[in-house]
Amino acid sequence: TSKEKRMNYIKSNEKSLFLGGQKKECIVCHKYIETHLLRIHLNSHPSQIFNWMFLGTFTNACDKYELRRIGIKYILNCAAECNNKNLPKDIKELHLNIRDEKWFDLIDFFEEANTFMNKVKMNGGIILVHCKFGISRSATFIIAYLIKYYGFSVKSALQFIKAIRNQINPNEGFIDQLMKYERLIKSQEKQLKK
Repeated sequence: TSKEKRMNYIKSNEKSLFLGGQKKECIVCHKYIETHLLRIHLNSHPSQIFNWMFLGTFTNACDKYELRRIGIKYILNCAAECNNKNLPKDIKELHLNIRDEKWFDLIDFFEEANTFMNKVKMNGGIILVHCKFGISRSATFIIAYLIKYYGFSVKSALQFIKAIRNQINPNEGFIDQLMKYERLIKSQEKQLKK
């Protein structure tokens, strides 16, 4: 209706009391955000890696509205320090006690996480993979999944995810372990071909 159009126009051109900037509608949550803050705001939402997989933060995992909006029914929690005791009962979580320290041996967790994520995909579910900030641990586990099930290299998987969520940055110890995992998967594939 014309009244709704007028209201949307007014909202999108509201001036900030502090900065005097225009506002634009977030394409994800439809809130009106100051234009200069919109990119930062968009990064607060989980990033869609595939139609069934999202990469995000602990804050995203605690946001019941966001989980419902996206249709999340599974969560892979890759952060030892993040424990969401208020998850809705219909959400299944795999919580891995991973620390974001380059010496932490997380390669032993890759298979358990990959199996969990792949079951979600095969069952038509939607999963949120998160750590505290959605930068290092969660990205590392998605890269491990891409290596095993999509044949990505560590480098190509990093580029693929960075194109979607620019702030990802697995620590150097995790990158080393991913490279070791990539060699292991390639070795296993060669054995199967023999």
